[in-house]
Amino acid sequence: MRNRYRALNRYELKSLLYHLTEAGRWEMVSRVYMDLELTEALFENGVQDGAIEDYSLALEKMKPYANGDELGAMQALIDFTRSQYDYLKQYPEGVIQQAENQPDDSPVRQAAFSLLKNVDVSIRPRYLFCRCEFPSGF
Repeated sequence: MRNRYRALNRYELKSLLYHLTEAGRWEMVSRVYMDLELTEALFENGVQDGAIEDYSLALEKMKPYANGDELGAMQALIDFTRSQYDYLKQYPEGVIQQAENQPDDSPVRQAAFSLLKNVDVSIRPRYLFCRCEFPSGF
């Protein structure tokens, strides 16, 4: 899977949500906000510091323009990013796997599956990222 945000530089990644919210591009804000590839790119490029605050600010500005389901999904992404922050800082390529590990009804899990819907499941590994250490003699 190729991340559409890899072409952006650090400034562009860090400022993307800010500029979209300031421009009032609410539909695009919602779409980009819930795109786990953006979360992955933020962590891969080391601009994850402040990501939770950026997501929170965008959520506040989005409130008058979004429905309850969208706002709930956006809050779920903030909660996910907060809870997975230390792991993702070390293993940014694990965003999709960690999202897939969320409860079945989680909007974050649904976002992960929407990214993977066009991937051929016969060739997709069961675990997207696994760093396993087995005891000696295993």
